[in-house]
Amino acid sequence: MDSQYQLKLKSQENNKIYSFESSDGINSKNSFRDEEILLADQITVKKSDKILVIQSSFGFLGTVLGDKADKTTMYETSARASHFSRINAENNEIENFQVVNKPEISDIEESFDKILYTPANYTPVDLVKKRISKAADKIAEGGNLYISGRKKTGLKRYK
Repeated sequence: MDSQYQLKLKSQENNKIYSFESSDGINSKNSFRDEEILLADQITVKKSDKILVIQSSFGFLGTVLGDKADKTTMYETSARASHFSRINAENNEIENFQVVNKPEISDIEESFDKILYTPANYTPVDLVKKRISKAADKIAEGGNLYISGRKKTGLKRYK
């Protein structure tokens, strides 16, 4: 798959410049989503953390936070998005990551310290609620599930 878009972002934390490739057919294909930037800026990741990013898109969160974590799993239902998540993690030299391209979160057998989800505004409410419920089963003891969205896209629907 050929990339059609290139994005770069400089980390305020360590001045590292992250580079990303993306393509048509991927959510937010040519920009960083505010919801993802909010999580990247607000979540403190420890080197010992295991992270799960639900619907990883082109791999922004998994790459940026995966650079700080022990292990990062990017879960994606789209083969195209999975491809770019993998390429971007590799190109940014993220060491311990995996991309899981399966229909259900329950297909992942591990537990995680931090689970991150930024539902797309077009994702059906029932599907988001199902993913949140399945993700809750994957939280390690003392872990957290973070959901980020915009009020105008219906974030309150998931309470």
